[in-house]
Amino acid sequence: MSRLTLTLDMTGGKENAPINPSTLPGAAAKSRDMKLRLLVVISTAVSLTSFAQQNPQKLADAELPSLLTIYKDLHSHPELSTQEQRTAALLAKELKAVGCDVTENVGKYENADQKCYGVVGLMKNGDGPVVLVRTDLDALPVQEETGLPYASKLTAKNEKGDEVHVMHACGHDAHVSMLIGVARSLAKLKDQWRGTIVFIGQPAEELGTGARAMLRQALHPLAETELRARVSRQSRPGNRPHRRYRGLHVRQCRFG
Repeated sequence: MSRLTLTLDMTGGKENAPINPSTLPGAAAKSRDMKLRLLVVISTAVSLTSFAQQNPQKLADAELPSLLTIYKDLHSHPELSTQEQRTAALLAKELKAVGCDVTENVGKYENADQKCYGVVGLMKNGDGPVVLVRTDLDALPVQEETGLPYASKLTAKNEKGDEVHVMHACGHDAHVSMLIGVARSLAKLKDQWRGTIVFIGQPAEELGTGARAMLRQALHPLAETELRARVSRQSRPGNRPHRRYRGLHVRQCRFG
């Protein structure tokens, strides 16, 4: 099996350089950040499948206001690992809206009584390559102290039964929003490409159990390429997140 990893470094070579917290994650900075990453993912999806050149910039610009609304909604409604019911339903609804064949509740945890909220959406458009675009769904047991108007104020019970604060402190809210933007854009470009896009919403990424649960239910999309955008945050005093962009990873892989 051959495997190719390509990283587009947007940090200017300063992998660990923190971004000024006074500018993040405000609306203007969030808009630029999400637009950049959405643009890169759309462009890469189009180029990987050898389709005609497009102008993803216009698509990203058109979708950005709606995607920011979705992002803020997700950020203010985070869900712990294995509890991503609302987030999964939102993603499934958006994928259905662009014509995807959507399957919900994909996955089987080792505990048979535990429901899995994996989402798989297929966008079929004739013969051609199969490209997988994945997002994670879950949030972290962190108390948000950003002071944002859409900051999370939610608490939930963890696996031990303890009441904990919940926050999207790892960027999964942005990941879901980006995947929705990619799905909308590729749906509008169907006359320019052929193949199948496999959109996946992976639960319990923070615990490492969601991927195994989905694979346990025989998820074998035979994807030729996986696209995933990664955003990381560094913890600082007061749990105020700093964001740095760590690139787009493109892997040649096969499942099955």
